[in-house]
Amino acid sequence: MGCAASTDTNHQYNNLGHGHNNHDTRQNDTIHHHNNVQPTPARDPTPPPKDPTPPPRDPTPPPRDPTPPPPPRDPTPPPPRDPTPPPPRDPTPPPPRDPTPPPKDPTPPPPSPPEEEHEQEFTPAPYPSHLDGMNSPVPPSFGSDYVKTDMGTYEVHADFRKCPQDYDYEQVPVTSGGCLYEDREFPLDVALPNRPNGIEWKRPTDIRSRPVLFSDGTTRYDIGQGSIGTCWFLSMVSVIADRPKLIRQVIPRNAYKVGTAEYKGIFHCRFWRYGVWDDVYIDDHLPIIYGDKVYSAHSATDENEMWVALLEKAFARSYGSYEAVTGGLTADSFIALTAGVPEMIDIAKGQTSGDSLFNRIANALRSGAMVACTVPEKHDNHKGLVGGHAYSLTGTAVGNGTRLIRVRNPWGKHEWTGPWSDGSNEWSSVPEGEVQRPNVDDGEFYMSLEDFMMYFSDVTICCLTPDFDRDGCSDTLNYITCLYGDWRGSNAAGFQKKLQNPKYLIEVTDNSCDERGNVPLVVQIIQRTYQRKRDKISIRCDLYKVLSSEGGVYVVDELGSNTNSYKQDQQASFRYLVTPGKYIVIPSAIEEGLEKEFMVRVFSSAPLHCFENLTDDQSIKYMLFDRPDLPQLDVPTDIRTCQCVTGAFVQGSNAGGQVSNDTVGNNPQFRVTVTERGIVRFQLMQEMKEELMPLGFRMWRMDEDIFPLTTDWIWNNYSDDSKLARMTDNDDGKFVVSKNVSADYVLEPGQYVVLIHLDGQSQETKFVMMAESHDSVGLEGSHLG
Repeated sequence: MGCAASTDTNHQYNNLGHGHNNHDTRQNDTIHHHNNVQPTPARDPTPPPKDPTPPPRDPTPPPRDPTPPPPPRDPTPPPPRDPTPPPPRDPTPPPPRDPTPPPKDPTPPPPSPPEEEHEQEFTPAPYPSHLDGMNSPVPPSFGSDYVKTDMGTYEVHADFRKCPQDYDYEQVPVTSGGCLYEDREFPLDVALPNRPNGIEWKRPTDIRSRPVLFSDGTTRYDIGQGSIGTCWFLSMVSVIADRPKLIRQVIPRNAYKVGTAEYKGIFHCRFWRYGVWDDVYIDDHLPIIYGDKVYSAHSATDENEMWVALLEKAFARSYGSYEAVTGGLTADSFIALTAGVPEMIDIAKGQTSGDSLFNRIANALRSGAMVACTVPEKHDNHKGLVGGHAYSLTGTAVGNGTRLIRVRNPWGKHEWTGPWSDGSNEWSSVPEGEVQRPNVDDGEFYMSLEDFMMYFSDVTICCLTPDFDRDGCSDTLNYITCLYGDWRGSNAAGFQKKLQNPKYLIEVTDNSCDERGNVPLVVQIIQRTYQRKRDKISIRCDLYKVLSSEGGVYVVDELGSNTNSYKQDQQASFRYLVTPGKYIVIPSAIEEGLEKEFMVRVFSSAPLHCFENLTDDQSIKYMLFDRPDLPQLDVPTDIRTCQCVTGAFVQGSNAGGQVSNDTVGNNPQFRVTVTERGIVRFQLMQEMKEELMPLGFRMWRMDEDIFPLTTDWIWNNYSDDSKLARMTDNDDGKFVVSKNVSADYVLEPGQYVVLIHLDGQSQETKFVMMAESHDSVGLEGSHLG
C-alpha cells in the first residue's frame, strides 16, 4: 500500500526514549587580529577529533534483557501406583509418590457469589452451540483489508518476505480397508526414545471400555500431569479448559470420533504458529504403563476421557517428540493455544508491588485473561510446593481482610500446606459464603498474597489483545496488522547496523487517539522456529518516529532506545504511546548475518492508514535523530514546535570546508528569528553511511542585516565573543565525526545565523537541519545545495 508523503512540522514527543549523547572533544579555534589586517585563520584541528564511540556504531554491547530465569525444570508426578515402580526418570527423578491417587471425580466448587464475576467460570465448559459451525482456520490471506476473526479481532496480513518458506500444511490422513490410522512418522521409538522399561503404545479402545473425547465438557480439573515434563504447557491447557471458545479453537468438535461408525483412530487439533492455526493429525496411540495406565498427561476426573492425553501427544508430535516439549516457558504455550500476547512479571526482581500485582491479577482474571506462575527451584518441597514448576493462577479473593491468591498444580494434587491451605485454621475466621472454600486435594489451593510473593518467582499474563496500561484488563487494541518478513543477506544487519534491517512504514491516524491525543501501540515480534529449544535467537523490534520525509530523506527518532532490549525468546513485545503520524518498524536480531523469518504484529485501536515495505528502496536516505538530556534551565524546556530543512553538501558548490578555506562562506547557512526568549534545540544530521563525515556547527548573533554571511565576515567575527552565541554548556561550536550533532541554546529575541560545514571542500553528503523550540522560531536556509 502507498501513502502520501507529508512533512511533520508540529508534533509532540513522548518520554518513551532518549537518544545517546554525542561527546564533543573539539578544541577552541582562535583567530588573532593585528592592525585590522585579517590573516588566514588557523586551520581547525586535523583530523577532527572523533566521538569516543567510533561511528556509526551504536553503544556496544547492545542492551539485553537481564539473564532470564531458566524455564521450569518441570518436575513430574509419578505414574499411577503399581507394585513394581519403573526406574527413576532421567534426568529428574519424580517427586515422592502421593500415598493416595487423586479422586476420580472431584466435585467442582459451588457457584460463586454474584459479585465475583471471575468465579463464574468454574462450571464445566461444554462447547457453545453457536460455535458448532466454526470452520477450521485457514492460512492468512495476504492483502490490504482488515478481516474480522472468530475471536472478535480484525486482522490484515502483508507478506514482505524475500525468500518465504512454505507452510507445511497437514492433510486429513486417509485410511482404507477398515484399518485404523497409524502415524508411521511418529512411532513409540520417536515419541519416547529414552522411555522407561515397560512402556507400550496402545489405543484408548485397548485400555478403556468406553473411551470418549469429553465426558462432560471441559474444566481445569480435568488436567492431570503424567510423567512427561509439560507443566508449562498443561498449566495453560487448564486455563483454556474453562473457556469454551478458546478450547474450541484448539480442539474442533469432531476432532475424535471414537465410539462412532466414523472412528478411524485419528485425533485432530490446532496450534497457532507463525500466524496460522496449524492443523495437527495424530493416531490415537498413547504411552501406556502397567498394562492400562496412561504414562503421559491424562484426565484427572474421568479415566475414559481422552482429550488431555491426546492434546499433549499432538503438541509433542508438532515438535518431534515428548522430550522436545519437556521444560519450557508458559508464554510460549500461551501463544500456541491462544495466539495472544503474553507478558511476564518478575516478582523476584521487584518489578511490582503487592497492591499492584493483586489488582492486576484480579482484573486479568475478571476480563478473561490467562495467568500462570512459577515456583523457583530453591523452594522445592517447601510446604508442599514443587520447585522449578509451573502452576496456573485461577482466582483471587479477600478472606477476613486477607488478600488471597488461588493457584492450581497441573498434577491435580500436591498442594500448598502453609497458611490458608485446605482445612487450615485460618478458614475458621472467614464467614460462610465470603470466599469460595477450597476443595479436597484436587491440586487447587489458596495462599496469602504475602506468601505468594515470597515463594513464587514470576507471573505470566496472557491477553488475546494487549494490556497496554498494565492494569490487568485487555485494552481495545483489536486491530492487528501482521507483517511477515525475513532477515536475508545485507538486510540481516544485526544491532550495529540497525537501519539496514527490514523497514516497514506505518501511518497512525487520529482515529486511534485517546482523550489526550495519544495513540497506544503494542509491537510484537515473533520469530519462526522449527526446533523449539535450539532454534531461537535474540530479537527485538524498534519503532522510529518519522520527523521529516522531504526529498527522499527520512529523519527518524528511535523510540524506546533506552528501554528496549534483545530477548532470546520466541516472541517479544514493546509498548509505545505515540501521536498521529508516520512511523517505521524495524525488527532486528542481535547479531549480523543471522537469517530467519519473523512476523511483526502491530496492535492498535483503529486500522493503520498504511503499511509499506521500505526495505529495498535505495532512493530513501535515513538520518537518525538523537535527543540528549537538557540541563536545568530557567525557561520552559518542553518542545512544542519542530522544523526541518533538507539539503546537501555538493563539491564545487556549497562544500566550503573548514574556516581556513576561502570558500567557507559558501557553506550552508540558516537565519534564525527568535521572538520570545526560550530554548532552541538544533540538530544537524547527515546521511547514514559506512564512513561518516565530520560535522561543524557555529552560530552568531546578528545586529546587522547580512545573510548569507561572507567569508570575510566569518573570518573577522569567527571568535568574537560579542557576537558568538554560546550553547547551554557554554561551548561556542561543534566539530565532531558523528551521525548527528546537537546544539542547545537559550536565545533572546533577535536574529541569528548558523553556519554548518564539513572538513574538506571535496566531501559530499546529504544533511537535515532540525530546529526544535518551545515557542515558534523562524528558520530560513541558504546555500542548501
